[in-house]
Amino acid sequence: MDELFVTPARGRPSLPLPEAVMRFYVQQVEAGMSVTQACRHGRFSDTTFYRWRQLLAAQVPAASAAKG
Repeated sequence: MDELFVTPARGRPSLPLPEAVMRFYVQQVEAGMSVTQACRHGRFSDTTFYRWRQLLAAQVPAASAAKG
């Protein structure tokens, strides 16, 4: 998977986040947390969140095809 970076905020450098962190926040939103709350808690932009969600969703069909 391509490295994903947190959008810089307040002069902080971009840092790669592990896939587990990305999945955690995507799952939190799926469980009912708002995207805004997840982004504030994780200190990343909503654009970053939607990019993660898109990339993680693209991995699911590839993983299920490998099993079958």
